[in-house]
Amino acid sequence: MDFDLRRLLGAEKGRPAYVLAGGPSLLSLDPAELGGAVLLGVNHAVWLHERLGFPQLDHWFFFDIVVPESIADPRDYPGVRVWTDITTGAFLRGRGLRQGRDYETVLLGSCMEPERTDGKLHTRGSTLGAALTFAWLLGCDPIYVRGLDFQNDAEGRTHWFAPPGAGEPNARGQPLSATDYRPQVDFLRGLLAHVKASGVTVTVKAAAWLADGPYVPPWLQEPVVGETPMCAPRAMA
Repeated sequence: MDFDLRRLLGAEKGRPAYVLAGGPSLLSLDPAELGGAVLLGVNHAVWLHERLGFPQLDHWFFFDIVVPESIADPRDYPGVRVWTDITTGAFLRGRGLRQGRDYETVLLGSCMEPERTDGKLHTRGSTLGAALTFAWLLGCDPIYVRGLDFQNDAEGRTHWFAPPGAGEPNARGQPLSATDYRPQVDFLRGLLAHVKASGVTVTVKAAAWLADGPYVPPWLQEPVVGETPMCAPRAMA
């Protein structure tokens, strides 16, 4: 049975949260900045503690069996709460993990403007969207999004855990850019705007090597393309 997200509504009201993606700009983030915050990470972010000395995650999100199969076994992180989808949950169960103890499954949606009580975490090809929705449901404020780069760094990396020059180019053989992730970018821009409109302070800092001061990544400066998808929220009584 999927976890009833109503149980967590407002559970961390007023606490700051950091939502950690996988971009190489995380290499410039001072772990001391994260102290006292609720930490939410996606996919490889569970490695940040052991590899970069970050505080351990509070919540870890993944929706692909590649993560528990090739990256990390949730049982190796007993203090981290694991959130996944039904399909990946079935894979974990087949590996001997127990739902409710080792992981929880949640319903997923793809709405840019979700209801807080629709019972879903929202993602459209970006697990980061689910983590952001989760922080919003918890009542965290402010919410800091870090590592959401959508581009190579100066040394060619596409992810914080990749060695210099190891970033994969796009189909044209050029460095990655927001255009390579257009559906996810449009969705996340809309979702971020919606969370901000609810009164929550949200800041996104990425590609820190491009500027000494506050930096707004290019993908956040463009207008949202396309229409907001149908949400069909399922109100929770």
